[in-house]
Amino acid sequence: MKLIFVHGWGMNSEIWLQVAAGFPDDDVYCPELGFVGAARAHGICGKAVYVTHSLGTMWALKHHAADMQALIVINGFTCFHPFTLERTLRTMQKRLARNAGAQMHSFWDSCGLPEEMQNNLDGALNTDKLQDGLEWLIDWDMADALQALSVPILSLGGREDLVLPHDKMQAQWAGFDLQTHEQGGHILPLSHPDWCVDKIKDFTREHGLEK
Repeated sequence: MKLIFVHGWGMNSEIWLQVAAGFPDDDVYCPELGFVGAARAHGICGKAVYVTHSLGTMWALKHHAADMQALIVINGFTCFHPFTLERTLRTMQKRLARNAGAQMHSFWDSCGLPEEMQNNLDGALNTDKLQDGLEWLIDWDMADALQALSVPILSLGGREDLVLPHDKMQAQWAGFDLQTHEQGGHILPLSHPDWCVDKIKDFTREHGLEK
């Protein structure tokens, strides 16, 4: 089975290390979108099961919907408008331009990202790409792209997610299989990797994707 793990805004593929380790016998790729360090598209070609986090969901739907054998969304969304006002994102853009480190640490704190990982990310911020990502959050709506998919879809969320409140996640994923970790926040791949691995394996097994 080929798995492509796509990270979200303000992070890099390090968020997937523990989850990816749960698939030692599969072809696993963790591209970099370039928010932290250089962009890297290794492995993004051909059919695959896409596992996405946060903004990575919209990015994957926009650029690789035709390549999806299945889509497993973790703390993800097709449109960010229901979760955060545009003026809040515009304020983040201004703060990012003024003091990128301060803005990102504020965001990472809201996600519950461990301090050690924050410090690892802090030294390689790509502010231009981070600004682009905020524009994507403001402008993109990939709901139609999701509805057009004819592949299995699973959404995983956290009851304690401060970025994506659970009631709004229920509304956004109405009609789809949304499964919730009762103690989970916005970084389930880091905070509850075993749960994520189990859910991914159960889902791919159920749909005959483990080949």
